[in-house]
Amino acid sequence: MLINHQMFDLKFWRKLSRNFKKSFTLGIAVVTLCTAMLASCTKVEPPLRVGANVWPGYETLYLARSLGYYDNTPIKLVDYPSGTEEVRAYRNAEIEAAGISIDQALVLAATNPDVKIVVVMDFSNRGDVILGKPEMENLQGLKARPVGVESTALGAFIITRALEQKGMSPKDIKIVSLGVSEHERAFKDGKVDAVVTFGYARTKLLAAGAKQLFDSSQIPGEIVDVVIVS
Repeated sequence: MLINHQMFDLKFWRKLSRNFKKSFTLGIAVVTLCTAMLASCTKVEPPLRVGANVWPGYETLYLARSLGYYDNTPIKLVDYPSGTEEVRAYRNAEIEAAGISIDQALVLAATNPDVKIVVVMDFSNRGDVILGKPEMENLQGLKARPVGVESTALGAFIITRALEQKGMSPKDIKIVSLGVSEHERAFKDGKVDAVVTFGYARTKLLAAGAKQLFDSSQIPGEIVDVVIVS
């Protein structure tokens, strides 16, 4: 009787163990499924990344960030040194929107047909300039001289339009391709005799004695800054 009792207990616990394993496995499956469903329901969408650079026309974007307007919205403002880096970032899918000049927007649209302009931020009026050495009298003094230009951005447009007004072309000068962060140093070190610049570099160079040879007020309405999105 003792043996039969032990056999009964063994069969009972084996059956109970099998049922427990089935229930436990089913429970894990249910929990896993529920967790996956919950994760899909609460998935946070990535923010809209908006590229911008330090320029008065984009100041409202930075002001909104300072005032906390983006805190509860899926928007992230990303800083870049200039529009050149923004265009590169857009092409590399690092941002979905950007504050750039309209000429850059048109160039970008040539290879990215999904680009759309959604708002005009400003018209440049004296903000973009050509600065030369103190002894230079006018733009004609740039002939055969090295001129620093951010050639992949607005600088190329400005120098072309400025020279056109004087019956000249970029072929009459020596173009030196410089990023905006290089403008001040290259000018002060004598690597260039003039520079097409704006913003902080413009302010610093004028304070250091550079002579303003041209500004964007001389081509009114031609330099427009916009926000583009995909």
